[in-house]
Amino acid sequence: MNRLVLAIPAVALSLSAMAEVQPLEIQAPQAQLTMAQAVVIAESMGNGRAVRARLDDRSALPVYKVTVKSRGEAPLKLEVAARGGRIVASERQDHDD
Repeated sequence: MNRLVLAIPAVALSLSAMAEVQPLEIQAPQAQLTMAQAVVIAESMGNGRAVRARLDDRSALPVYKVTVKSRGEAPLKLEVAARGGRIVASERQDHDD
């Protein structure tokens, strides 16, 4: 299984220190996908950029809930199965939300 790893800059300890890039991987124990992978899936299906993402692992089917915004469209809420990466639900929000 390929893994997607996000890199974030480390906090510089002094003005002369260079910022290092360290991998960040967020994954629940019962999930096969990382949050970063779920975001990539949601962005491609929603044709936009993710503005919010969280893991909901309270049920037997853990899902990543991702909100995607695209220009001129109301935000789209997608649920990506943490096991397998399928889109299991989607809902277009009103522009007012």
